Amino acid sequence: MNQVILEGRITGDLRKKNEKAPCEFRLETRDDWRGEKVEGKNNYQYHPIVVWGKKGEWAMETFKRNDIVRVEGFLQHKTIEFTPKDENNNPIKDANGQPVVIKTVISEIKVKNLKSLGSAVR
Repeated sequence: MNQVILEGRITGDLRKKNEKAPCEFRLETRDDWRGEKVEGKNNYQYHPIVVWGKKGEWAMETFKRNDIVRVEGFLQHKTIEFTPKDENNNPIKDANGQPVVIKTVISEIKVKNLKSLGSAVR
């Protein structure tokens, strides 16, 4: 089963990704170290969140930075490739003169349900 449930704080502004996924943001979650609030021992995680369709449009109108939300959805991974460029915008090449291609895996949480839990002031 691929199911994700997170509660946390929206960091930064919500952004428009594209026409199909009109909303993306980062969600901050925290696990207190050993269940205790010990200074300097909090574990903060930042999760990329994508909200599709009409729900994404609603989220863009409803939520803002520092809002506390509950996200329910699923985890999706995708591989992207890119060629790094030098300061002159030319592709960086390997020892054989071929452009370097970097592959990386991006993980996102695709939202099924999104609920407001209030706002945090920071």
